[in-house]
Amino acid sequence: IFESVNFDPMKWKNSYPTKSFEMMDDRDAFWAAKIIMSFSDEMLEAIVSEAQYPEQGAADHVLKTLIERRDKIGREWFGRMTPVDNFEVNMNTLVFSDLAADSGLADMNRRKYIYSICLNDGEGKKIIMNERRETIDHSIDLLQVSEDMKKPFMTVRIEIEDAGMRVGRGVEVYLYCRDHTSCRVTGLDRR
Repeated sequence: IFESVNFDPMKWKNSYPTKSFEMMDDRDAFWAAKIIMSFSDEMLEAIVSEAQYPEQGAADHVLKTLIERRDKIGREWFGRMTPVDNFEVNMNTLVFSDLAADSGLADMNRRKYIYSICLNDGEGKKIIMNERRETIDHSIDLLQVSEDMKKPFMTVRIEIEDAGMRVGRGVEVYLYCRDHTSCRVTGLDRR
């Protein structure tokens, strides 16, 4: 039976075994959850309407079930992994989105983003900025690192606290700074 009440993303098993599910790790599941959560209610409604179910109420049941399952998947994986994503550098500010908050699965008013910056000169010499700072607006000023400490490579570690509870294990964003005014994202590590 197709329902959502007893649906548990962690216990769900596909009916035909495939290696991708057998070998799935947390990062794979998070990637899949990002795709699943990208389907809005309106998109799911359009997909279900294409099926043209003849039974009264069938389309409503399928739509409701899909939405509830989507949200359960999002809550599970956006709670297990730190759901910050869509990183960009604009005007020397690292900006990002919180996928859980953006999709309505988390309350923005309860969340804060804790970050720290580590510099690396590209020759194995690191300067760790131990000071952990907070932001609530999805942006981090990269110029806060003093000019004499500027190095070409920078790692920004971001963690989320939701009502005092840590969400996931954090994300490290790797940046290359060509000069004091131009940085770009070069990599990402989800823990």
